[in-house]
Amino acid sequence: IHELFADQGNPKGVLLQRHVVVECVAKRQNWTMVIVAKAMLEEKIMPKIYWAEAIRMAIYIQNRISAPGGKVSPNELFLR
Repeated sequence: IHELFADQGNPKGVLLQRHVVVECVAKRQNWTMVIVAKAMLEEKIMPKIYWAEAIRMAIYIQNRISAPGGKVSPNELFLR
C-alpha cells in the first residue's frame, strides 16, 4: 500500500485523516436521522414496528429541503 501512495504522490497520513473526518460526518448524519425518526414516532404515538418507515421518511424529507445557505436541494443536485 505504501508503494501505491508513493506512485500517486499522496502521503498516507492525509488520506487516513480525510477518511476519519468523512466517517465522523457520516456518523453524525446517521445519528441525526435516528433522532428525527424517534421524534416522528413519538409525536404521533406510533408503534416501533414503523421504525424503518420513519427513517426512510426522515431521509426523504432531508433530501427534499435545501441546506440553510444553499439555493438547491440535494435531490435537485442529483437530478441535474
